[in-house]
Amino acid sequence: MVPVYTIACTVSIQFYRQHVYIASIYEFYESLVIAAFFLLLCQYLQHDATSLSQAFAIVEPKPWVYPIRFFVVHIGRNKAGKAQDGIRLLNTIWVGVFQFCFVKFAGALMKCITEAADVYCKESNSASHAKIWIMVIEIISLVTAMMCLLQFYHQTKEQIKQHNALLKFAAIK
Repeated sequence: MVPVYTIACTVSIQFYRQHVYIASIYEFYESLVIAAFFLLLCQYLQHDATSLSQAFAIVEPKPWVYPIRFFVVHIGRNKAGKAQDGIRLLNTIWVGVFQFCFVKFAGALMKCITEAADVYCKESNSASHAKIWIMVIEIISLVTAMMCLLQFYHQTKEQIKQHNALLKFAAIK
C-alpha cells in the first residue's frame, strides 16, 4: 500500500486541482489491501476455498464481537449472538469484507462524478454536498469490514497464531 499511496500523494502535489481524482485511486486501493489480508488469513488456514469451506463446516461459531453482536441480538433477533453454523459464519465474514471493495469503488466513482459536476466540495461538510454522504457510507462500510476481520481473527486465532496475524493486521491498518 505504501508505494501506491506515496506515488499518488507525490502526483497530487504537482496536480493539486485534480487531487480528488488521484486520492480516489489510493482510497480504493486501501479496500483491496484489506481484502487481500483476509485472503491471506484464509490461506493460512487452508490452501483452497473448498477445503476452507469444509473446515468451517465443522466449526462451532464463537459469539460475534461486540458491535456486531448488538445488531445480531437486537435487530436480527438472534438471542445466541452468534452465527448458526460455520459455513454461514464464513459466508457472512466473506461478504462483510468484500463489500468494502465494492463500496470504495462506487465511492471513488461518485467522488469523480460529483467533483466533475462541481457538487463534491472537498472543503465542506455540508449535507448539501456529496462529500459528507460518500464519507459516511464509506466509513460504515470500513467499520463493517474491520469488524468482520476481527471476528475472523477471533474465530481462528489459535490456528493462525504461528503466523503473527495480529501484528500483520496492525501493520496494514
